[in-house]
Amino acid sequence: MSKQSWHRLLRGNPIDWLLEEENPSVRAFALTDILGEPQDSPEVRRARKAIAEWGLVMQALALQTPGGYWGDRIDKPYGARRTSAYFTLLADVGLERNEGIDRAADYLFQRSQSIKDSGFAIEVKQRSVYCLTGYLVRSLLRFGFSGDPRLDRAIDSLVRTAEEPTLLDCVANQKKPCQWGMVKMLSAFAEIPEAERSPRVKGAISELAGQLLDYPFDFQGREKRWLSFGFPYQYQSDLLDMLMVLAKLAYGKDSRFRAYAEIVLSMQDAKGRWVKRAGSRIVDVGKNGQPNKWITLSALRVAKAISD
Repeated sequence: MSKQSWHRLLRGNPIDWLLEEENPSVRAFALTDILGEPQDSPEVRRARKAIAEWGLVMQALALQTPGGYWGDRIDKPYGARRTSAYFTLLADVGLERNEGIDRAADYLFQRSQSIKDSGFAIEVKQRSVYCLTGYLVRSLLRFGFSGDPRLDRAIDSLVRTAEEPTLLDCVANQKKPCQWGMVKMLSAFAEIPEAERSPRVKGAISELAGQLLDYPFDFQGREKRWLSFGFPYQYQSDLLDMLMVLAKLAYGKDSRFRAYAEIVLSMQDAKGRWVKRAGSRIVDVGKNGQPNKWITLSALRVAKAISD
C-alpha cells in the first residue's frame, strides 16, 4: 500500500511525533504497523530493545513481588493495580517475555484459571468471565505462550462461550451480551495467526464480529462512553479499540466497519492526532483530554485498514 492512500485520510502528519524515541513502544509499532518496516530491521530491533529499559516498564516491573504477582494480596489477581492490570499493560507495550513474565503467568494460571471451565475468573472456584479471559489470553499469546496446554484450555473456553449464546449473557450488563467483552474475546482470537486458527475459532470470530458490526450503537445515548478513547484497558473498550481488533481480523473492507471508521476519523485534530479520554492510570501514558500517541497509533491502524 502506498503511504499516500492513508495519509489522505489525515488532517496532518503525526508520524514524526509517533517516532520520537521517548516512547520506544509506540515507535516500534509505528515503524512496523504503519510504515511497514520489517520486524528484523535495525531501527525496529533498537526500538524493541529499548522497551525493556523504558522508565514506564521498569516502574511496573519494580512493583512485582517475588511471588510473581502485583498488589497487596496474593489471593487477588484481578484489579486496577493488581496482576491482571500490569500483566496486560506489559503485553500491550510490547515487552518481550522474561523471567518475571513467566512467574506472573504461572501465578495467573494458578490463581485465576477457573477449575470449572478453564477460562479466567476472579477466583478459581468461580466460572470464568469472558472479558477477563479474552484480554489475559491475548496477553499470554503476545508473550509467546502459544502451545501451553493451560492456554489452549482457556482458548477453548472462549470458543465455547461464542458458540453458546446464553454464555454471553453478562450479570454486570443486565444479563445481556456485553459488547466490551466481545471485543476482548476477539482480541484474543486476533493474536492467533490466521493459518493456525481452527474452524471453530474462525466460526467464533465470524459470530462475534457480526454481532458487533450489526449492533445498534447509540453514541448519543447509552453508548456515549464508546467515543471516549482510552489506553490502557482491561475489561473496558471503546469504538476505536473495537475497530483496531476488527482491522487485525481483516474486516477493514466491510461497509459497516468503514461507517464506524469515518466516525473515528472525524475526531482527529488539525495535526492528525487523537485525544485520550479514558484508561487506567497505573502508569503515565499521557493525560486525559490531550493528544495521545497510543490513541493516534490505534487510529492510524484503522485508517490503514480501510485504505489497504
